[in-house]
Amino acid sequence: MLASGCAPRQPFYFFEDGDLSHYTGVVQKLEYPDIDQQPLDEAAGTLEPFTLTHAEVEEIWELSLEDAIRISLENGKVLRNLGGRFGSFGGPRPQTGEPRFRCSLLPKATPTIYDPAIVETDPFRGVESALASFDAQLSSSLTWDRQSRPQNVGGIGTAIFQQQLEGDTGNWQSGIRKTTATGATFNFSQLISYDNNNSPIRQRDPITNEVIVPSTWTTNYDFTFNQPLLQGGGLNYNRIAGPDAFNNLFGRPNFRGVLLARVSADISLAEFEVGVRNMVSDIEQSYWELYYSYRALEARKAGRDSALEAWRRVHALYVEQSRGGEADKEAQAREQYFFFRAEVETALADVYRSEDRLRYIMGISASDGRLIRPSDEPTTARIAFDWQQALVEALSRSPELRRQKWRVKQRELELVAAKNLVLPRLDLLGTYRFLGMGQDLINQNYHPYAASGVDPLFGTDAYSTLFSGKFQEWQAGAQFLMPIGFRRELSTVRNFQLQVARERATAAG
Repeated sequence: MLASGCAPRQPFYFFEDGDLSHYTGVVQKLEYPDIDQQPLDEAAGTLEPFTLTHAEVEEIWELSLEDAIRISLENGKVLRNLGGRFGSFGGPRPQTGEPRFRCSLLPKATPTIYDPAIVETDPFRGVESALASFDAQLSSSLTWDRQSRPQNVGGIGTAIFQQQLEGDTGNWQSGIRKTTATGATFNFSQLISYDNNNSPIRQRDPITNEVIVPSTWTTNYDFTFNQPLLQGGGLNYNRIAGPDAFNNLFGRPNFRGVLLARVSADISLAEFEVGVRNMVSDIEQSYWELYYSYRALEARKAGRDSALEAWRRVHALYVEQSRGGEADKEAQAREQYFFFRAEVETALADVYRSEDRLRYIMGISASDGRLIRPSDEPTTARIAFDWQQALVEALSRSPELRRQKWRVKQRELELVAAKNLVLPRLDLLGTYRFLGMGQDLINQNYHPYAASGVDPLFGTDAYSTLFSGKFQEWQAGAQFLMPIGFRRELSTVRNFQLQVARERATAAG
């Protein structure tokens, strides 16, 4: 206490050099994770992307929209997106020239094909984890103790206690515990004990006063049960909350039953469907944006060629000093040509950017020497949608609406479980036990303990006594627990009612 009572404001370290310069190399040293994860061959071997200064195209890749979607789905372990309609962001759709959304920026927010399976197999809230709460549990323990203990015994006490207690003790306990869907707990266990010591109260020969049976084997088989009648009981509650809703560190209910785990899995499937739909939509958007970039490039090339031809005519008149070839007109024609030339270069850069965005969504390398060119033509026919049919399909097929409905269902189930907490705790308890004792644990002769005679334990075995059924015990009772006022329980119910109202308002909005 004296050593730790007064301490300097800055910690003192033995053998330090004052300015802590020896920490500089350690603090500024970067560590890299030691994992066996090699980059993909197509990523490591990516060629230099196309730019205005690097436009050597080896091949034109005529790509249809169907092939673009097929390749994207085949490579879509990570559901890439353009970012504008991503669920965590909102806002308008990205347009040509805007940077694409990088998976490395928010890797946990990027949907993948593994997400539904990860939710399904979650070790805390997965379906199998919820079902595992009802699995039978096998337990077993074996201990052996050696005793050599001096005791403060003298006078007449030596007739009952030894001044130096010597002995061996062994215990083997095993059992099976099972929780049912109604919240009941059944336990079947056995206990085998061995006790060998030099106590004076052991059975002795009445003539020689020698210890006849220094050791004793005991065994018992127990069957116990615990059935909640009010709080924590019932099939509906345990399917929603699970049997271990109160076994947590914070003393508050933790609902993670089978029904809630199944709802979480359905929500993850809806989110995965949203990710696939958005990815396909972004593929189509990128495909037609690339098509538009090519059309814009061709239009600007036509304008550049026309401006070049006009400049040549005006320049010829300017050289001959003819009418129409004045210096200001020649300068204006030259400026128009360079303006359209810059527009062509801008449009070509847009082609390269749009092609790069399409490659990103398709999950292929940024450049492989080929330049993608859309081979499909957009539909020019006028399409008129029926409003009622579109409305019905949107309400029935929208994965976002289905996901929100599952969340409403999740909150409703949690509210049902929360209302169970307002009930008092009333459990029925019961135990039935068979006991056995003998000189040996088991032998060939059926010789149970009779609790009569001078030497009743000699030659007996514990299992013969157990199977004789002479020694049986049972216990029945009830346990009641109820907080006065239910303040936390009523607040919990109100909290889940508000959550249900919020989710319903979100679904309606």
